[in-house]
Amino acid sequence: MLREVIYQLKEKFNERFEALYKSKCGEVHRITEWAQRLQHIYSELDMSEQPWLPQWSDAEQPETLLTVRNDEVTVERYLTPAEWARLEAQAAEEERRRREREANDFRERAIMQMMNGVLEVRWEDTLKVDVPRPAFMDEKEPDDWTEDEVKEAAEYERRAAELEVERDKYRKLLEQELKKMLVTLQETVDRFDDSLNQLFTLKVQTEHAIYQEELKVSRLIRDVASEDDRQKRETELW
Repeated sequence: MLREVIYQLKEKFNERFEALYKSKCGEVHRITEWAQRLQHIYSELDMSEQPWLPQWSDAEQPETLLTVRNDEVTVERYLTPAEWARLEAQAAEEERRRREREANDFRERAIMQMMNGVLEVRWEDTLKVDVPRPAFMDEKEPDDWTEDEVKEAAEYERRAAELEVERDKYRKLLEQELKKMLVTLQETVDRFDDSLNQLFTLKVQTEHAIYQEELKVSRLIRDVASEDDRQKRETELW
């Protein structure tokens, strides 16, 4: 009965441990996806920061200790004829896919040419293209501009100003998104750390309860042994 209690205590803790482990797997995957977006935002804002990525330790994934990476092998690997055949088949398949991609790229380029080079233009991509500055603005003094050139210069200034407004709007949107993502990321980490601390507390409590039950078992065994010894001595006296 007491050993059943110990088993149940261990089983309950293991269930909580497995649930938290699965939770971390999900959070790591989510943060990795966020990191790709953060990297894009940092690049768009000309920031040198690198997104943080959580790392697994060997203790968390002990099965990796049994996995040998190619960079850990210092001698040339021996390949059987069957393995050579498999590698050649893979190389042939990769070559086929490469040719297929080239054919698709050719078709895409042809479509783009028919559509004046535009398949899908994103708003943020258009912001990276400067408004063409009329050559005469750098070659002639403003007093020497013709009436049409004055109009063209005014149109250029108007479009350039609108572009700067749109760029500033895009930059502010990215900054707002960055701020929200960093807050969400920190909240995610803090929430997981809280769960981890709770699990650690449960581990200490579970170990204490198990030690108590094991002590009861030891005492029971001792009492039984003492009773058997007492009965044996009484039998010998008779």
